[in-house]
Amino acid sequence: MNLAMALRDILRHITRRLGVTLTLGLIVVGAAQGATKTDITALDDLLSQQSPRELVERARRHMAQGEDIAVDSATVYLSIATSRMRSQHSTDEQRQLYIEALTMLGRNYLMHYFDYTQAYTNLRQAQDLAEEHAMTAQLPSIYLNLGVLFVQNYVLTKDPKALAEGSAYLGQAFAMARENGLYQQAIRAFTNLITLSIYYGQSTELKEYTDDFREMELPAEMSKEYLTATILLTAAQDYADGHPDKALAYFNSLSQQFSDRPDAERFRFEIMLNNNRAHALDLMGRRADALPLLLENERLANEEGFRDVLFHTYRNLADLYTEMGNNQKANDYLIKYYEAKDSLSDDNALGNIYEMKFRYSLDKTTREAEALAQREREQRIMLWFILAIAIVVAITIVLKWRDYQRLKGNYTALYQKNVELMGLKQNAPKYRTSTLSTEDKERIAADIRKVLTTNDEVYSSDFSLGRLAELVDAPSKAVSQVINEMYGKNFNNLLTEQRVRQACVRLQDPEQRRRYTIASLAESVGFKSRTNFTTNFKSVTGLTPSQFIHESQG
Repeated sequence: MNLAMALRDILRHITRRLGVTLTLGLIVVGAAQGATKTDITALDDLLSQQSPRELVERARRHMAQGEDIAVDSATVYLSIATSRMRSQHSTDEQRQLYIEALTMLGRNYLMHYFDYTQAYTNLRQAQDLAEEHAMTAQLPSIYLNLGVLFVQNYVLTKDPKALAEGSAYLGQAFAMARENGLYQQAIRAFTNLITLSIYYGQSTELKEYTDDFREMELPAEMSKEYLTATILLTAAQDYADGHPDKALAYFNSLSQQFSDRPDAERFRFEIMLNNNRAHALDLMGRRADALPLLLENERLANEEGFRDVLFHTYRNLADLYTEMGNNQKANDYLIKYYEAKDSLSDDNALGNIYEMKFRYSLDKTTREAEALAQREREQRIMLWFILAIAIVVAITIVLKWRDYQRLKGNYTALYQKNVELMGLKQNAPKYRTSTLSTEDKERIAADIRKVLTTNDEVYSSDFSLGRLAELVDAPSKAVSQVINEMYGKNFNNLLTEQRVRQACVRLQDPEQRRRYTIASLAESVGFKSRTNFTTNFKSVTGLTPSQFIHESQG
């Protein structure tokens, strides 16, 4: 009953909101209202001829329409597709499709049904699978949606850990999207980071990735989105510098930027702009001008069913009316805020997102334990089969034993003769032929240590083992042997650790730290890319460069 399982999680959302037929036909309404097993089987049969890829393509076309009823149909298709693919994604192509379907389904639960538990479960399954199989092109969209989910949880619960984790996910989404040339996703992730900076002062990731954002080379068709994000970034910087009037002018210039987008996307952008304008006007003391903007947000959120936006708008209106001295209106909207917040929490079992993480981890562990138990059962069957074969083989060996004993001596003699003829020798240990004495090794090791700690040439990106050998006046092979034996590692590892140590020294010096970006610091100590520097820095220290800076600042 794949369809029954797929529908169970979504029909309560659809019937609560619509009460009308889906594009799949009357049978879905029957299922939503308590359809019989025969009805659900009939719908399953109706779609049984569709492959998971065809179902995902159908879902993609419906989601492009942006209408609620089309999204509901897409959700049904995606639920059926993921149910079928759950145990059938052994190839890269199948895994890619499965991850895409899980991501789309998680986004639907997040943005249309506001069911954060289902959204988190689907997105985390997609994340685990994509990370396990290094499908980096799939990860930006997953990270982006998880970032939005954690931020939304922060808005509801005010848990600062959720805001920090949401910001970190958005930063990962931007970095990975940029690395994979997924510029639209990169811009969306960066725009979300800007919003966090404006609303909540969460600017760590924004500062870390601003240089990378400005250096992006985009195709012509992305210029409008890039310009929008650039203007928002400038406005955020004006906020930080205490110039809300300048920020307001930039927000006003963006009013027509998304006029050609689908309604849902356009309305969400308009609500975001209205919030930013109202925030700027409030800081300027023009609260009467801010009020119509928030009231317009209330109207749009109600008409479009943006429940996640609505409760936040109620809170903003309550705060604004309080500042304006209208306590009656403030109390009215405060009541609406708590009712809307409770509705989101009760309907979707929101709670604390870390409870979701715990439940997901527990379910994952249970699934892995069940899979392990199944493998153990299969292994026991295989063991008995192998044991039976081993008994047959043992009997055969016993029967051949006498012949073997008789031939053994001949085989041994023949082997020794071949060894003598072919000049075979056992593999000698590494450096067995080395003529270096203990004193030579200690001298070379001391010279190596001196070069690494006193000669800035080691921070050149083209510094090599050969150059090190020249500086310590010893053959390259001898230098390599000493590094292996005296330091217990190879040249590249030794050089990387020294460069990371030097980077740490520079980061701990406030004057030097101000001079460097992460990228310029990486280049200054010999790394050819920021990504390679970050990877090696974390491997050596256990922290990213940004985390190290944060810790060093106390």
